[in-house]
Amino acid sequence: MQAANLELRRGDILDGPVAPGGFDLVTARAVLHHVADADAAIANLVSSMRPGGAIVLVGPDFLPVSVSEPAEVRDRLAASGALEESSIEAFLAHCADPAWWTQTIAFTVTHGRTPST
Repeated sequence: MQAANLELRRGDILDGPVAPGGFDLVTARAVLHHVADADAAIANLVSSMRPGGAIVLVGPDFLPVSVSEPAEVRDRLAASGALEESSIEAFLAHCADPAWWTQTIAFTVTHGRTPST
């Protein structure tokens, strides 16, 4: 089922903007780490946004940074009582096992808007 006010398009984000300045919302999920030139891809995605349009970029974060780096975050989590140091250590031990890495993928989201004219 497709909404009357929704248009979906698929294309190669390295070929250039699909419709320069033509989209209210531009998104790429789990794509940028696969392309040869992420900066060019992002520039093309941004160029596809209309004035006042929004962009959402979602990419995998293959590292368990939320509990291990920076050290201040890890220390605050443990000090808050929300997470015990033993749980952090157990998690990091799992992450050190190369056979377990796919179980720890998290995603990072970046968003923005173009200025309205």
